[in-house]
Amino acid sequence: MMNAITVHLNAHREPLAPGNPFPEEFPHSRPLLHQLRTYEELRSGRHIVVNSFNTGTGKTRAALLRLRDLAWPGGWQANCLFIAPTNELIHQHADDVRRFVERNALPYRVYEGTANDLDQMQMQYLPSHSQRTTPRRAQKLRELLESPEPKVLVTNPDIFYYALYFCYGKLDQRALFRDFVSSFGYVIIDEFHYYNPKQLANFLFFMSLSKEFGYFDYGRQMCLLSATPAEHVRVYLDRLGLNVAYVRPEDILDQSLESTPAISPVELVVLPLDAEGRGLLYLVEMLRDEIVARVERGEHGAGISGALWRVNGAFEILQATRIRHRVSRLTGAESVQARQQARTADLLLATPTVDIGYNFERLGKDRQSIDFLLFDARSGDEFVQRLGRVGRVLGKPRTDLLSYAWAIVPSPVYDVLKPMDGLRIDRAELNRMVRAAATRSPLTAYISRGAILESFRPLAGLRRMMSSDDEPRLRRLYEGVRAVFAPYSRASFEYAVRYIKTYENLVKLFARMPKTEEGRVKKYIRLYLSEEYPDDRFTDDEIATLVQGALKPSPFRDEFRNWLVHKLERYHVAHARFSFRDSFSPPEALAYDPHHLLSSGDLSHYDVLHIARNFQAEWFENRHAWATRLPDRITLPPRLDKGDQVLLYCIITRMLRPEARIRLRFRLSTRLDRVEWEAQYAYQEAAISGLEIVPEAGQLPPALIEAFKKLYLPMLAVRDDRPIAGRLINLCKEEGWVAHNLDVRFRSGETRTYRVVFGMAMLLAYAELWVACNTELARPQDEEPTWVI
Repeated sequence: MMNAITVHLNAHREPLAPGNPFPEEFPHSRPLLHQLRTYEELRSGRHIVVNSFNTGTGKTRAALLRLRDLAWPGGWQANCLFIAPTNELIHQHADDVRRFVERNALPYRVYEGTANDLDQMQMQYLPSHSQRTTPRRAQKLRELLESPEPKVLVTNPDIFYYALYFCYGKLDQRALFRDFVSSFGYVIIDEFHYYNPKQLANFLFFMSLSKEFGYFDYGRQMCLLSATPAEHVRVYLDRLGLNVAYVRPEDILDQSLESTPAISPVELVVLPLDAEGRGLLYLVEMLRDEIVARVERGEHGAGISGALWRVNGAFEILQATRIRHRVSRLTGAESVQARQQARTADLLLATPTVDIGYNFERLGKDRQSIDFLLFDARSGDEFVQRLGRVGRVLGKPRTDLLSYAWAIVPSPVYDVLKPMDGLRIDRAELNRMVRAAATRSPLTAYISRGAILESFRPLAGLRRMMSSDDEPRLRRLYEGVRAVFAPYSRASFEYAVRYIKTYENLVKLFARMPKTEEGRVKKYIRLYLSEEYPDDRFTDDEIATLVQGALKPSPFRDEFRNWLVHKLERYHVAHARFSFRDSFSPPEALAYDPHHLLSSGDLSHYDVLHIARNFQAEWFENRHAWATRLPDRITLPPRLDKGDQVLLYCIITRMLRPEARIRLRFRLSTRLDRVEWEAQYAYQEAAISGLEIVPEAGQLPPALIEAFKKLYLPMLAVRDDRPIAGRLINLCKEEGWVAHNLDVRFRSGETRTYRVVFGMAMLLAYAELWVACNTELARPQDEEPTWVI
């Protein structure tokens, strides 16, 4: 392979603790020194302990040791909340905790708190009056949290966010907020580096709340686990003013300490990212015969990529080989059952949906679980994270067998490693070099320019729960959060109150918007009249006449529609801020996949844009026409059909080659001139409807094009011919976002091209490019960011 660099990584050993205070947990060995130090720091009363030891060195076990002390005598301080970023990792950690509890004879009951688990959960302590009905998901969660036994809840950050930020329904939001705030004495957050700044702000708010309401004073502790820690995290933790300890590899300098093997030697081959961005797919194409030979020799491997299309392309190549039945996929398109079955495959191909923290563990194997690894990475952090999957031998009988890794990396990582070609180097030194020179921007600007108002939503909920006498305390909490997020912000308590009130009013208006034009006119006409004609009073008969006028072509109808569009745009921008994951969720398709190109199942419920870009498919606009083309053996489980969320139905016929993947751009015609349109929609957080998807090659189903025109898409748009566009494109490359082209045709007939990002990328990119956006709009650069809704 041309331009390949070969680096020989030495075996890595971890220092052992001087003694073994946990014989039940470590009956045949001693704990590692970092595990003992993590436990000792927590036992000494530290509020927060951050363990940043390498992947595969037992950080989770280090955090769990604290449970040995907390279980007795019980109470709220005994309960543990364990947050992991992906559902696949939740299942793995729940098993880890159960084994730990059993080994140490602890009284904990361990729950897995995903949406699917809550749906299936049969609560033994439901109130007698609930036995005749099916409890709501939120009700099950409440009853779980309020049960008296010591518990460990292993859940995802989504559920934590929804509870903390009052996102559940009115019947449950206050109770779930209270339960999550007050039920746990110990909180573990795994893979802390994985969370973007919007999600990091959620945890920082919880810490600030815990401090202001005295939970740390009464014994609450937190343990943060991260193999690739970021310096900005330490800055925010320092601002909290809490008692924080850091357990880091670089702090253990004594080379004379007794140690144990943790990572086998690794032969690492690194290649630069190719022009087509094929990554893992390129590696599998080049190394197909070697992969087959290794698997047939009894070796186990893994392939990791940041893109589903690369994983599926690699899988298709290997399906044409002798090992096709020994290869499986671990991706978000797979069902839970398929992912469980895939774990035993000899070669696993995974996306970040399941790769984050996933151990690829093969129980009973006397050497490393992963003998060889192929992966692509878009940053230095991802490179270190994914390289950590190979060669893990902690606690294994055989520790000296060579492991192999092939990586496709971007130029900054490749340039750092190029001088190491042919050399032997320690794993820790390699990690330090890559992190120092090739780590992507932390994107912390959002925390100081957006998260402060996002965090006021739970404060507004608290305000409704508290008496007026408690408002000074609430103000102190707000000022404490502002001191952590944005010390120099001038966003006042009163401004935040107005912002949240406006947003909540918009939610009441538009969360359940009528689907017909007549329904929308009848629902919103009174509000429109009160805002546009505040001095006039209208009788019921006059309003009825105006409703009919708004349904017929007329200037009044145009005025009403423009008012409603403006309101909806404001709502969708604000809604993007209060969505924990991504507010840009493309419509979905229900696909029959006879050749299992998208997943291992016959049916897949997945993003219609992904299918349209990456597969040749036959499309249907209704379920009946599609179902008549399916074989008799195919049944349609009701759980796959999510009603209105299913936009189209299709039959996937083949996968497109990388060079033939359909590239999408957007097109818009507007009655505004360029200056007017840019003032409303460009260089700022905005939402817009009427965008037409245009494939640069091939065709898209007409129903998809029409459906997208009706969506309100939160977006940041910048002129393609301005320097700011280059900065946006670089951000997209670092973060894995897609910067689409948007061609806007103005009233004059002029057409300009803009670069746009949607959803959460809009929020994060705008915060990073705020000064440049102000410059484009000729606003003073020292103004506060505008969050007008």
